[in-house]
Amino acid sequence: MFKNFIKTSNTRGFTLVELIISMMVFTIFIGVVSTVYITVSRSLRHASEVRKVYAETRFLMDKITQDVRLYTIDYECLEDASDPADDYGTNMYGECTNLGLLDDGKTSTLPLVSSDGLHRVVYQFDDTDDPTTFSILELDLYVNADGSTDWLASEGYYGGFQ
Repeated sequence: MFKNFIKTSNTRGFTLVELIISMMVFTIFIGVVSTVYITVSRSLRHASEVRKVYAETRFLMDKITQDVRLYTIDYECLEDASDPADDYGTNMYGECTNLGLLDDGKTSTLPLVSSDGLHRVVYQFDDTDDPTTFSILELDLYVNADGSTDWLASEGYYGGFQ
């Protein structure tokens, strides 16, 4: 008589403890995977930024090398820096002012002029700021109607040093 009331069941299922343990393992797995993904993503982004810096540095060094080969040092600009009465480099960009030697006998500016005297490139290195800045200014000699000359910025340098 009691046999009819007791149902024998062969259905299988997960217990509550098994479900909780499997959810904890899955959560830990997702946490590890997401941490690894974020770390790899940051590393790739950092490596990309470093590559950009190296590429810009390589470009800049190639440009300086090319300019040093093609141009000569603009001694008149350097002399103008030591003689404020000389107006050779006086213009709105002031590339030939304050070029004097530092206490250790070095200068942080390199003025170059083309062999025909029509183009000037000035490189400035300033390590007093944080971060250290390196600037370039390219100028072309312009002859006015009255025969006087002025140095005007080349295309892309109208705002001054870049």
